[in-house]
Amino acid sequence: RSTAAHPEGHQGVTKCQLRAKDCVFWPGINKDIEKLCLSCHVCQKHQRANPHDPLKPHDIPTRPWEVLGANLFLWEREEYLIVADYYSKYQIVRKACHSVY
Repeated sequence: RSTAAHPEGHQGVTKCQLRAKDCVFWPGINKDIEKLCLSCHVCQKHQRANPHDPLKPHDIPTRPWEVLGANLFLWEREEYLIVADYYSKYQIVRKACHSVY
C-alpha cells in the first residue's frame, strides 16, 4: 500500500515500531503504536487477508536419516527430486524419470 492511499504512512504494527525506535521513545510506545494501527480504518482495510502462521519448532533428530525432507523442483526444463537429511544436512539430488514439458 502506498502513502498516497494512506497519508499517515502506517505499514503495520512491526514496521511502525521499528521506525519509531530510531527517533522517539516513551514508556509503553510499542503498545501505543499497536493500538494506533489496530484502530486505524485504512490499516484494517488493507491488512493481509491470510496472515502468516507462526513458525512451529520441530524435534531435532538424534541420528542420520531419522528425519528427511523432500521436494521436487524444475531446472532447465527438467524435473528433479531433492532429499535432505535433517541431522547431517546431507542432500541427494536426482533427475526425475520423466520431463514435465
